[in-house]
Amino acid sequence: MIGAQRYLVGIVTVALVLVFRNDLDRGDAEAAFGDLALTTLVGGAGFVLAAVVTPAVVDRLSPPRWILTLLVVGGAVHLVPVVAVTLPSLLVTAFVLGLCSQGIKICVDTLVQTGVDDAFRGRVFSLYDVLFNVAFVAAAATGAVVLPLDGLSTGLLLTLAVGHVGVAAAYARVSGGRSSRPAP
Repeated sequence: MIGAQRYLVGIVTVALVLVFRNDLDRGDAEAAFGDLALTTLVGGAGFVLAAVVTPAVVDRLSPPRWILTLLVVGGAVHLVPVVAVTLPSLLVTAFVLGLCSQGIKICVDTLVQTGVDDAFRGRVFSLYDVLFNVAFVAAAATGAVVLPLDGLSTGLLLTLAVGHVGVAAAYARVSGGRSSRPAP
């Protein structure tokens, strides 16, 4: 599940680089680099907010339910740039995807930490890390093949939105909508 989500976010990351590489049709490379840096910073702020919000939310919801929520929200935010590709729409998308990605990772890390026996935990985390990174590299390769040179593709954004919701549906089926909370 986290590998699939990471794959979807990886394709968006490649698309963002292409969008800014082509400078949103402004022709100013320095401004484009600044906008990419700002977008990266805003995405990072989403990561930080996830670290603050996730523990509080999983006190009310279970980690599986929070993961499902974040997957659906992650799917929905792909639709923001479909409406208008502007710097503000890309910043919103980066922030929300940062929040969703990190919130999911925190929950999965917690579930592995609390649900895997000590004798196997290191191996599980190693496999999990490899899957996480391979998914991102595979996304970059896929993005290089399927994305147009300007990075803008309404069809791809819609596909990514559906992909996130599909991952959420698969996770809901596998997790059985568990409401269990991790051990304190």
